[in-house]
Amino acid sequence: MGNIKYMLSRISKMDYKAMLKKINDIHKKTKKSRIAIFLDMEECARKYGAGYMDYDLFEMYNLTDEQRDTYITRGRNNNLINKYNNKAYFHIFENKNEFNTIFEKYLKRDWIDVTTRSKEDVIKFIEKHKIFMAKPIDRWLWKRYRENKRRKLQFI
Repeated sequence: MGNIKYMLSRISKMDYKAMLKKINDIHKKTKKSRIAIFLDMEECARKYGAGYMDYDLFEMYNLTDEQRDTYITRGRNNNLINKYNNKAYFHIFENKNEFNTIFEKYLKRDWIDVTTRSKEDVIKFIEKHKIFMAKPIDRWLWKRYRENKRRKLQFI
């Protein structure tokens, strides 16, 4: 039942425009028909838990079923996470700030929590680190970012 719930969750949140772009990109590389790519992609999702990103990243369109079955896809990874980890601690790994706070001594890099620090602190951080990576704190913010990415949002 967990696998079905995961698949339905993934389908409901899927970026269909991005999937169609992947299909077109693969079509340009392989000259295979778009419908054949789509059907193969769907089969890989069912059999191996591979989303369209896995399908492209692992070049599953070039692999045999035997080869495909050796990959740890996003769906398979999710199954392993759920099977072997205590759900009571999932929140730590789903929230970047909480994770960074708990494991700070192991990170070996600077980071800043923009939700608790002043605008001045954030500006100092950016000035110190000319190149940096900004990540959504959790899944909710990532979803919100994806919904708003076409708009011109200002960070500060």
